Amino acid sequence: MKEDIQPKKKPEKTTISISGETSERQELYCKANGIQRKDFVSLALEYFERTGFDLQSNALDYSPRRSSEN
Repeated sequence: MKEDIQPKKKPEKTTISISGETSERQELYCKANGIQRKDFVSLALEYFERTGFDLQSNALDYSPRRSSEN
């Protein structure tokens, strides 16, 4: 049985450190999809909570391949 994980305290804002390369990828993704960078993490969390997708599992990747990757 999983334990309930509760945050210690809900801060107004916090900082998440990511690499420069990841930051660039995030910026390009957000621009291409019309979302603000500040909303990226909350939107991703909502998706994972809604779908139950487990990032640690060895899920198969069914995403379409771009023609440049074939």
